Amino acid sequence: MEGLRAKFELEFKPDGALIIKTGDQVLEIGAKADKSKAKVERLQKALEGIGRGLDKAARLSGRLTLGLTALFAGLAGVVKKAVEAASQVESVHTRLLTLYRGNVQVADEMLQWTKQFAATTPFQLGQVAEATTLLEAYGLSARRWLPLVGDLAAAMGRDVTETAVAVGKAVASGGAGMDALRRSYAITGEQLRELGWTGKTGAEGIESFDRALYKLLAEGRTAGGMERLSKTFEGLVSNLKDQMFLLLAEVGTPLMELLKDQIA
Repeated sequence: MEGLRAKFELEFKPDGALIIKTGDQVLEIGAKADKSKAKVERLQKALEGIGRGLDKAARLSGRLTLGLTALFAGLAGVVKKAVEAASQVESVHTRLLTLYRGNVQVADEMLQWTKQFAATTPFQLGQVAEATTLLEAYGLSARRWLPLVGDLAAAMGRDVTETAVAVGKAVASGGAGMDALRRSYAITGEQLRELGWTGKTGAEGIESFDRALYKLLAEGRTAGGMERLSKTFEGLVSNLKDQMFLLLAEVGTPLMELLKDQIA
């Protein structure tokens, strides 16, 4: 895959088509490409970033990288994967924008937070985004709860979105909906009462249940579950995939805008 790590070059044909070159590979994108200096510079920088990223991955992971770079069979493969990654990130942003009722600043901040969370934990961006929206939909702060939900999921070998539902439903109901926590995560009402839950459910029990479950997850046996899983082979591969995915998304964003111009 040496060609993929070569320098990317951009050219424009007289009819406006964008030409991307690397090594002996050439890709042409339509005839309505935006030639604005800012967009061209952004695309060039992004393409250079993916080359550096593959170099870094090769140094860090050795032969493992062959399994990842095999996904990018030539320049066209890079572009396809990059646009797919950018499209996924755009979809996540749209969902967050809807969740936060059109507040662009909050949606942007949460997108950056979910990307960073995914890149440093054994969970993929799509999983993290889904868990984030679920927790927020239940009225829980994802920034406060997702690290604990992630630890619980990692320690118990569960899907993080499934765990977010179990925790969100239990807290939002003041303990009335904690069947999933008891059945799948061995968290009992007795444990929570020892930590301050009044035992009351519904609105009367939300505050004390919230505090008790938070304390149990923050200080109990599942604390640090994500960190431990991240050090396993499975976790290391997941983190490497996340880093490559985010690099691809950076490349794919300006490419996706060019392709939108073609469709429009």
